[in-house]
Amino acid sequence: MTEAIARFFKRVNKTDSCWLWMGSLNTGYGRFWFKRKSYYAHRMSLMLAGIDVPPGMVADHICRNRACVNPSHLRVVTTRENVMENSESFMIEYADRTHCPRGHLLAGDNLDPYLKRRRCYTCTLRQKAEWRQRQATKRKQLRLNSAP
Repeated sequence: MTEAIARFFKRVNKTDSCWLWMGSLNTGYGRFWFKRKSYYAHRMSLMLAGIDVPPGMVADHICRNRACVNPSHLRVVTTRENVMENSESFMIEYADRTHCPRGHLLAGDNLDPYLKRRRCYTCTLRQKAEWRQRQATKRKQLRLNSAP
């Protein structure tokens, strides 16, 4: 483990505030190999600091710098909290909506039960019916074109 810790900190550039990951990056997040498995560098930093990230939780960068691995700049939150507090997220715009673009209420039985996100069930059923109608029309057209 001490060899892994040394290898980890060999890739960290400590500045006055952020600890910048100088190793490989994937969409701005550092990656670190440990015991034949790839970890996000910021999560490894929390592990080395003795902070556990339970299942269903994520590590949030308070400094908003994805390459930062400073444990004092990280906190453990739910995915929803992380998304809602990120000013660059498009989800913030949708979270406050009470009605879909067609005016249906986004609550209760009108939320699509098969999705893990808020989607108007009335509009979903309408779109499915329209799709089935288009498919039936295409099949009918194919039969007419292929008839002798």
